Parts: sequence; C-alpha cells; structure tokens
Amino acid sequence: MRRVFVDAVLPALTGDGLRAPLEAADFILPSVIEREKAGSERDALWSSFLYGYSIAFSRSHHGTDGDPELIPLVELFNGLPSACGDGINVDLAFGMWPFIRGPMYENQCNLGCSAVYAKRGITEGGTSLIISYGDLTPSDFLVKYGAVPPQQLKSHTMTDSVNLWVPPGIVPDPKKDEMRCVALEKAHFPLEDFRQGTHRMTFLAGDNGSGRDDLLTSFINGQEPRELGPLRQFLVIAHIADDAAVQLNIDSGRLRCNVNQAKLCSLYLKIIDYNLELLTPPSTDSTTSAADIERSKDPKISSSEAVALISRTCQRETLMKWRRAYFRNYSRAFPSDEINDKGCRVCGRTYPHLTCARCKGRSDAEVAAYCSRAHQKMDWKTHKHQCQAKD
Repeated sequence: MRRVFVDAVLPALTGDGLRAPLEAADFILPSVIEREKAGSERDALWSSFLYGYSIAFSRSHHGTDGDPELIPLVELFNGLPSACGDGINVDLAFGMWPFIRGPMYENQCNLGCSAVYAKRGITEGGTSLIISYGDLTPSDFLVKYGAVPPQQLKSHTMTDSVNLWVPPGIVPDPKKDEMRCVALEKAHFPLEDFRQGTHRMTFLAGDNGSGRDDLLTSFINGQEPRELGPLRQFLVIAHIADDAAVQLNIDSGRLRCNVNQAKLCSLYLKIIDYNLELLTPPSTDSTTSAADIERSKDPKISSSEAVALISRTCQRETLMKWRRAYFRNYSRAFPSDEINDKGCRVCGRTYPHLTCARCKGRSDAEVAAYCSRAHQKMDWKTHKHQCQAKD
C-alpha cells in the first residue's frame, strides 16, 4: 500500500511526475517519534491517505458482476440506535491503527481510528449480527455512511431532519403589500431569496433515536420549538395581522394582533404540501412512498439511486407526520375533513401502510390505517368503538 501511495497517490497530490521505482522502494514509513519530529508534508499526506483508505475499505466492499460501485457494508446490517443496547452484540473500540483483536490495537503510525468487534460468538447457526451505528437520523446516516437501513424506515418513531421552503405565492408582493414587505425585511426575512427558492424558511431536526424528545414530539405536546417561531412570525405579518398591527411592528418591533387559528393552520398545511410537492417533481415516475420503496428494490437500478429513493421516503413521511401534528394542534379551528390524507391515524405516515383487519365491508376511506402495530395498539381504545366487523 505504501508503494501505491508513493507511485500514484503522492505525485497526484503534490503535482510531481511519477517517481522512479528506486525512489519508491526507498520510501519507508517513519516511526511515530520520527513523524512527530519531522512533521513533513509527505507524512501528513500519508496519514490522510491511510485514513481515507481505511474509512473506504472498512465500511464498503466491491460490487458484483463488474459493478464499479462500492456498496456500504451498513446496507447489510440492522443499524439499530444505541438505545437498543440489549440486542446489540458488537461494540466499538477507539485506539490507534491497526487493530489486532477486539479492542486490542498496535500503534504503527500514530493514526487514531475506531473498529467494530463482536462481543460474543456469531458463528453458530441461527445467530445474527446486530450493529449500532450511533444515534443518527436517516439523513445523518446517509451523509455519514452512504446508506439508510430499512430498520430506520420501518420504525414508527422515525422522524428525519427536513428543510421547510416557502411557496413563492405566500411571499407578499412588494407592489401590492409594500408595508408588509417592509415589516418582514426589517425582521430579516430574505423575501427575494424566498421567491427564488434559494433560502429555506427553517430547518427541523429529526429524532436521532437516542430516546430524547425531538422537535416533533415537543410540538405535539404543545411546546412550540424555537425553530418554528420565525415561520409563525412570517405568516402572521404576511397574511394575518391587520394594517395597524403591521405598522406597530415596523415602529416598535412588537407584534400584537388577534390570530385567526384556522387561517394560520391552513397556511402551515399549504407550506408542508408545497414541500411534499418538491419531493416529487413532474418528471418523476414515483409519486408515493410505496412506489419509491418498490422501485428501490429493482436490481436494475444503481445502489445510489436505491438509497436516494429510501431517503426521499423518509423525508416525505416526516413531512406527513408534521402535517398531522399541525392539524391536531389546530383541530378545533376548522372541520375535520381539512386533514385530507389517508395516513396512519396516530402519526399521519402513509408508509408502511397497514389496515385494521376488523374494518370489513367498509370503503377504503373508512378503513383505519396505521404505519405499525405499535400505533395500532396505541389507537385501539379510540378505534374499537368505531370498528365493528360486518357479516
């Protein structure tokens, strides 16, 4: 590996021509003490190369049938969060490269790294390998490991991190609503960027599986996360506050007005629906999460496209959960038919889509839908009064 580094990698990084074989043969990895004293650029490049090489080949393997892609090993594992510690039979060790056995390692080049090792035997028939990759949202998992484990998508607690973008039609027109535009710009809202779609309104962090309350859970429990404050302020100034309240906001920075809750919630839902549409451009064949997951199983598509489809499903289902949460928090403000979705009765997700087996002889709109057994059990006390099997 050192020869590959000297012959090919180092010349490419430094801009030098290919080195002669003798010069390559003369290259010897300095000891730890010599490296600390020398601190040369070549030593630093070697450490970086070794680290990158270790990362790539410890987390991926070659494809089959001539496929040039590196397929992440994480796609083969469960990827449970650390909160499920009882079922995890491997552990993570931190030390210096290379590791020998379990948490034991040597220190050949002063390169800090980590390794996964089994805490008990997994060679017996019927045993399985269960690995925790830490507390990560699906998006974080995708960025860090290049994959999204199906285990995360199937979990009823899955909540991904999402960006909320503003529909151009919601941004006030400076020619018609000059005063509102002045108030919003004074509050540091980039209206032109909103119109062009180059600046998000807010970022909503997802549940990383650690067991701690995430933003969505806090919102469902009646606590508005600070990330949603700017969105509410924007909508009130742009569409709900009267002229006197807008002028007061310009003069003093304070915002006092009677908020029409039904109108505010309708605006919230419009923003979420707009973000759902962004996930499904007109040129896309897959328009639902079920279609995306089905396509991701097609062996003809690349692993990168399959992962992207799963990730899009996580984003879509998270937005559906936020949509249901908004409706529930403002349900007293308008009729129930405003919800306009056929998702899980508990959280609003449309995938996985399970139905109540006892809802026989009913139309699709009347059949109770759930994303998991856990949510069906959670809703049973409410649903059992409506669920009556028909002969």
